[in-house]
Amino acid sequence: MSFFRQVRLLLWKNWILRKRQKLRFLVELVWPLLLFLALVWLRKANPLYRQHECHFPNKAMPSAGTLPWLHGIFCNMNNPCFHSPTHGEGPGVVSNYKNSILARVYKDAQELLLEAPEIQDLGRIWEELIILTQFMETMRTNPEKIAGRGIRILDILKDGETLTSFLIENVGLSDFVVYQLINAQVRPEQVGRVQQSPSLCL
Repeated sequence: MSFFRQVRLLLWKNWILRKRQKLRFLVELVWPLLLFLALVWLRKANPLYRQHECHFPNKAMPSAGTLPWLHGIFCNMNNPCFHSPTHGEGPGVVSNYKNSILARVYKDAQELLLEAPEIQDLGRIWEELIILTQFMETMRTNPEKIAGRGIRILDILKDGETLTSFLIENVGLSDFVVYQLINAQVRPEQVGRVQQSPSLCL
């Protein structure tokens, strides 16, 4: 069977099917025509206008860092178009986020939370509180671990302490008694026993 005979038979079969389904045949003719007319109407309703050259702000990929990536997503969400080239289009520039509000907020928060001396003092206080909590727990559960080890009161006091002058001037104790009190050694297990003694609480 020759090629042209096959094509003629296919066209004849197609024509027979279209003759039997007249509505489908009509839709197949009218639907592309309607689409074409709609495109012509849109072209006439919206005349052409000149668009200047667009320079879009760069958007960093996640590999550039979390902050540039978030900056590219949130600060360029509406995808603005600029007349002149943006800062991020220069050669070797990965991101232009360094002068953005988000970068300044991040830098200020980092200086405030990580580099401020007050925050470092708070961290040191927190560490000392943890050590004190562990010490009190040891005194409560296993006092035998620290039994027999006295703590000198002078070692607990800070430099420039005012307890000595308070005991001499306000309480009226002698220098010898104050010296004995400051250099006395207190055993923590005895303090724990005093706190737990019911007879002393009455």
